[in-house]
Order: sequence, then structure tokens, then C-alpha cells
Amino acid sequence: MTSMVDPEVARLRAENRQLRSDLDERGLALESQLRALFDFMPQLGWTAQPDGSIDFYNRGWYEYTGTTFEEMKGWAWKSVHHAEMLPRVIERWESCLRAGTPFEMEFPLRRHDGAFRWFMTHATPVRDIHGRGIRWIGIHTDTHDA
Repeated sequence: MTSMVDPEVARLRAENRQLRSDLDERGLALESQLRALFDFMPQLGWTAQPDGSIDFYNRGWYEYTGTTFEEMKGWAWKSVHHAEMLPRVIERWESCLRAGTPFEMEFPLRRHDGAFRWFMTHATPVRDIHGRGIRWIGIHTDTHDA
């Protein structure tokens, strides 16, 4: 016995597939725009997954640190922090990740030549329509000479 799909159900399924495809394309376009904006700004910018692992750095980050994404992805950003400040940075960052609250802290970051400069860092969680954190967006602003 062959089963026949109601033409209306088939039409709705096709429309649903098209809508999902359109949303995927829009999501990719928005991601591309976000990354272009980050590359344009003078601060060091980054994004992270809900667990805090970094999944994107802007061009300024790479120019300042002299690193590559492969060297920095995930939690490898710790390598450019001053050893004395790192435990406090990690403690604050993990606390904000657990609570889902914005992160703000000033600390030094190592430049590509080994010198450290002070940066004010702000990160905020991005939430979906249900209030769940889906990403973090952060910037480091150089305050060394301020």
C-alpha cells in the first residue's frame, strides 16, 4: 500500500525547508557583517561561545598580539596575559560565564614584541529570544597612555 502525502502538507514542508534555508543565509550574512565591523574598529575585538571559548578575533587582535587563530582559539588567550593577573582574570571571567552577567576588568596584554599594555575589557552575553546566552561579544580598549 502506497501512502499519499496530502498536497497541503507537502507544500508546507517545502515552504518550511525554504524558510530554514533563507534563515541560514541571513545568519551567515549577519555573521559576515559582524566580523567586518569588528575588523574596522580600533579596539581588539572577539566573540566567544557560551562556555567562554573564543571562536573569533578581529584583525586588531592579531596585529597587536602577533598570533594566529590556531594559537589563540578556545582558552589559549591566557598566553598573552600577564602571569600575575591571569588567575584574577580567569576567576572573574568564569564567574561572569556562570552568572551570565557582563564582564568588565582592566588588565595588561602582551604585545607581539613582548611589551605589556593595559586594556579595559568589556564583554557582554548575547541572548536568544528565550533569554539563553548564545554568544559573548568582547572588546579590549587600550588605556595604557590614558
